[in-house]
Amino acid sequence: MKKNVIKILIACATLVVVYTIIWTVYVDIVYLPYIKALDGEKSAVIDGYEYTVFTPSYPSFSGNLSVEESKRNRDVYSETTAGLLIWPSINGECRFHVMIETPTEIYDEYSSGSYIYGYELNSELKPDLSTQEFEDNYNEHKDFFEDNWDKVETMLKKTQSVFNISL
Repeated sequence: MKKNVIKILIACATLVVVYTIIWTVYVDIVYLPYIKALDGEKSAVIDGYEYTVFTPSYPSFSGNLSVEESKRNRDVYSETTAGLLIWPSINGECRFHVMIETPTEIYDEYSSGSYIYGYELNSELKPDLSTQEFEDNYNEHKDFFEDNWDKVETMLKKTQSVFNISL
């Protein structure tokens, strides 16, 4: 009986060690190149844009990259800004999500704070309209999104340049 318990404990410890090794290798393969692109840091401001690498927390495999217009030296309460979330994968492909934030005063003089509009991008880096929910959300804010598309394109180009992501 005692030998079985010891065997089970050894098996469990072995599984934890193997999982930890796999997790460490995965994080290094996927996220280390992006950290190196920021000179070994997890965040940097380059040419007015903030680049951040969020590595997964153990035991999760989910991390992301973010790129946003720097809020330093800007009036974030009167300007529309854009941000980009990127989920890299081990095969080198990435998923993109765009967020455009605008002060509510631009659209509603009685509100304060901001609205954030978010859109998944498809493989052609255009708004993902693959579901009715995505399509309805896009159509509801289409003018706003199109008015700010230049910000998104600029961020995509800067992201490609800094993180060496193929678009």
